[in-house]
Amino acid sequence: MAVAPDFRGRGVGNNVMKAALEEATLRKDRSMILEVIEQNQAALSLYTGLGFHRVRRLVGYEFYPQNAHSHGPDIDRLDDIDPLIVARLIATEGEPDLPWMLMPETMAAATAPFQALHLNEIAFAVVADPNDEKIVIRALLVSKAHRRQGWGSRLLSALEAHFAGRPLVVPAVVPENMAPALFGRVGWQRQTLSQFEMKIDF
Repeated sequence: MAVAPDFRGRGVGNNVMKAALEEATLRKDRSMILEVIEQNQAALSLYTGLGFHRVRRLVGYEFYPQNAHSHGPDIDRLDDIDPLIVARLIATEGEPDLPWMLMPETMAAATAPFQALHLNEIAFAVVADPNDEKIVIRALLVSKAHRRQGWGSRLLSALEAHFAGRPLVVPAVVPENMAPALFGRVGWQRQTLSQFEMKIDF
């Protein structure tokens, strides 16, 4: 939800959210979840005042080519795979209780220009549009049997090489306790902006 600048401070956001909550109650929904930029104090106050509580912080990571480390001639090569296959793998191999943007149901709806890539059918990535100047990574997955064996680092390095010269970004939809050491180890930076996942139960 967003309110046009000229109409902010007039209670528009509050009224819209109250209507949405009332409709959810009539539908007999059990809860409502949203994400809000942590640094947006006005929005935080709005949602808190309506009864939403913070569930967790969501963060993002980014990589810029000028920070690149040297890739040797034996760098891993990525191959294409159907994004739907990756969505199914997230359902069976992914972490439980993922934010909605990372859930397999969300990934299953990915269509062109989304592209999915794999590394030896062990590590997987989904990017929003491989032709963009900045590559937005929507999902990363390493199969359970191969975790803590360096495949995450290899996947990120392979993505750097595959999209050589272009920045890579993981949006702020990742729970902050999910693999922070992985990104730091390969030279990715945590983004300045973060989000709170917030929830209200009916």
